[in-house]
Amino acid sequence: MGSLFLRGTNSTQTAVLLDGRRLPQGFSNSYEIGRYRIFGLSSVEILRGPSSSLYGANALGGVIDLRQQSPLLAKAGSTLVAEGGSYGRGSLGLAFLSNNAVGTQAATNGTAVSLSASHDDGWRPNGDRDALSTYLKHEWRLSPNLVFDLVGSADHGKAGLPGQDIGGTSSLTDWQRDSGWLLSPGLRFQDANMDATVFWSRAG
Repeated sequence: MGSLFLRGTNSTQTAVLLDGRRLPQGFSNSYEIGRYRIFGLSSVEILRGPSSSLYGANALGGVIDLRQQSPLLAKAGSTLVAEGGSYGRGSLGLAFLSNNAVGTQAATNGTAVSLSASHDDGWRPNGDRDALSTYLKHEWRLSPNLVFDLVGSADHGKAGLPGQDIGGTSSLTDWQRDSGWLLSPGLRFQDANMDATVFWSRAG
């Protein structure tokens, strides 16, 4: 399994966000990086140093913010990606973005959704991994300076623990499973001098 470590701190002291919203932690209150995919994202921002302490005690090492495309600014369309490789490696990703932009008229509402799934047999016995994740972002412009957005995600990961599969039979202790979900509506205000966001978040 792979956990996140920044600036020499414990894996429980690095926070992972989705568009500024804290994603739920997994096994042992840490983030298992195999659960998350960069497919469908516009960027990944990493914050290190003293500023990360603003996000709480479990972000002293740093913060990783997964940023989705803005459906109000990005071009509408869809993308399908399939990959394969050695050791049974395979992945499939589907991203879809729609908005109501017409010609030179800017969009006032839009939705972006991405879904990715992957499987890897690994190179050690009982070292295979399955991961499924989906991201959602909906934006609705209420006024020139005010935007309502809805951010959501769901993920599930299952990974074997090499060396735990004894005698060819598996049990519940031979696997590590992590899953989580997030749903967060919010309001964003932007003008020439200020960019502020307020949101409510529910995760599990």
